[in-house]
Amino acid sequence: MKVKCVILFILVIFCFMSMSGCSGLEEEAGEEETAVTESVEEAEAAAEAEKAVVYGPGTTVLNPEPGLPDRPESKLSEYEKYPSREAPVYEGIEFDKNSLRFSEIFSDFDTVTANPDAFRKAAEDGTIELYLRGRAFELEFDVAETFTPKVIMENESGFYTEETAPISNYRGKVAGIEDSRVAMTAGENVVIGSIDIGYVENYCIEQTNRTLNGKVIHVVYSSADRKPREFTEYPEL
Repeated sequence: MKVKCVILFILVIFCFMSMSGCSGLEEEAGEEETAVTESVEEAEAAAEAEKAVVYGPGTTVLNPEPGLPDRPESKLSEYEKYPSREAPVYEGIEFDKNSLRFSEIFSDFDTVTANPDAFRKAAEDGTIELYLRGRAFELEFDVAETFTPKVIMENESGFYTEETAPISNYRGKVAGIEDSRVAMTAGENVVIGSIDIGYVENYCIEQTNRTLNGKVIHVVYSSADRKPREFTEYPEL
């Protein structure tokens, strides 16, 4: 009888210790799960913070990616407001986009004409604000160089040199975005360039071989406008 009581007492103690141990493990597991949840939430918050990019002063948007609903709609009428209505650098125009080779690469882009003199004058103080594909950018230049190329001409008297229209090159960044690069060139009837926002997105202004009312037609697009690459699969030989 004493032996049975001792065994029963040992079993009770063992069960109590086992139950206490499980309770401790559950508490530790709960603490670990809470810590993991908090870590995940912190990581998600950090990721969202990294997505926030400032395009110009006081404007915060998500990094633009194809298909995001918050991507601003580009309006041709907005181009003539920058840097001012009195002397806009670009003017949005309606043009048959399908007639341009860019339609093979990009799902959408804007067609504009340019005023290089307005660009040079507005950029004299080292800054300029431009509208491109739905966003306004304040550009800051730390390099501005203008040169006048010369070409060799020939007539009945022989060869001679002649100066052409000046070409101005600008280098800098987007205001408020350290990891950004800007390169712009203003020449005869053209203002072309590129704006790189780190490894997030880039904007480009290119000239075409088309003109409208004597002005060179430009196209404005961003990396988010690029069509997905299509691959053709061929049967095995």
